[in-house]
Amino acid sequence: ARGLGSQAATRAKPALMGLHSLGARRAEARAHRLLGLASLAQSQVQDGADYLSNAYELAEELPDPLECILSAYAEAGALLVLGDLRRAASTGQAAARWAKASFRADWETACDFLAGRISFELGRYAQAEEDFGRVRASARVYGEPLAGARAEIWSGRAAAYSGATGKAYDLLGRHAEDPEASWFLAELYHFQGRKEDAASEAAGALALLPSPGYSPADKTGWTSGFECLEGRCLGYGKERSYLADQIGAFAAFASGLVEGKPETVLAIAARTREERLASLHPQAHLYHLYCYLNLVAAGGGPLDPGTVLSKAFKALQTRTARMDEAGLKDDYLEKNRWNREILTEARKHKLI
Repeated sequence: ARGLGSQAATRAKPALMGLHSLGARRAEARAHRLLGLASLAQSQVQDGADYLSNAYELAEELPDPLECILSAYAEAGALLVLGDLRRAASTGQAAARWAKASFRADWETACDFLAGRISFELGRYAQAEEDFGRVRASARVYGEPLAGARAEIWSGRAAAYSGATGKAYDLLGRHAEDPEASWFLAELYHFQGRKEDAASEAAGALALLPSPGYSPADKTGWTSGFECLEGRCLGYGKERSYLADQIGAFAAFASGLVEGKPETVLAIAARTREERLASLHPQAHLYHLYCYLNLVAAGGGPLDPGTVLSKAFKALQTRTARMDEAGLKDDYLEKNRWNREILTEARKHKLI
C-alpha cells in the first residue's frame, strides 16, 4: 500500500517458497502475482511478466477466475511495454474470457480498452475506435462514467490519427480539463500544421497534470489510458508518471518547432538516456524522431540530425524485435502514423 515495490518483493519471495512447499496453490498463485506487480513497479518488466504468467497458470488449474483475470490482465500490460503485441493481445483476450464467464463487467471493460490500445499501437485506427466504442457502450450500461470518458478521449485520438478531424475535435473538446485529452488535441493541431496552437495546448496539458499520488497496482483506474498498463511499469510511484513523461516530451517538441531553438532537443534527448527509460521505453523511437524534426526545422543544432534519425530507426527496430508475426509487424511499422514517418525519413536518407 506504500508503493514500495522492492520491499514488497523482498517479503513476498520467502512467502512464495513456503506456500509452494505447503502445496497451497491458490495462495501461491497470488504470491506470484504480487511478485509480478512488485517487479513491474521496479521496471523489471520481463521478470514481472514471467511471475504473472506463472500466477495465471496456477490460477487456471484451480481454477480461480478472479486470479486469472488479474494476472492475465497485468501480464498483458507488461507484454505491451515489451513490444510483444501478439501475446499481449492473446493474454488480454484470456483475461476477457474469464471476466465474461465471471460476470465481471468492470474487467471486461478494461480488457476491451486494452484491445483498443493494442489496435492503436498497430496503426489500426478504425479497429481502435471500434474497440473503444465497446468500452463506451459498456460504460453506459453498467454505470462506469470514468471508463466511458477515457474511451471517448481515446476514440478522439484514433479519429485524429486516421484523419477524421471533425470527429476528433468534437470528442476531445468534451474533455477540456483532462491533460491526456489536451495532449491529444495538441497532436491534432500539429498534424494540421497549427504549430503555435500545438505548442500552446501542449503547455496547457502539462499544467493540467495532477500531482503524483499512489494508485494500487492491482485495480482498474481511468485517470489516463496508460495508468493500468505502461503506468504499472514506467514511472510507477515516481514524481513523473508515464503520462507526464510523454506530455513533457511532446510539449518540448512542439515549443521547439515554434521557437526554432535547437537546444530544445537536449531536453527530449535526455529522457532517452535516463536509466529507467532507456532500455525499454515504448516511445524511445518517437522521442528521437521529435529531436530529429526539431533539428531539421531549426536547420541544425547541438546534435547531428543524421545520427539522431539513425537512433530513431534503431530504437524502432528494437521495439519490433518481439513481434514475431509478419503482418502485425508490418502494420506497426507502416500504419502507425509516427512510425511511418520514421520509415519515410529513413528511406529518404538511405538508412534502409
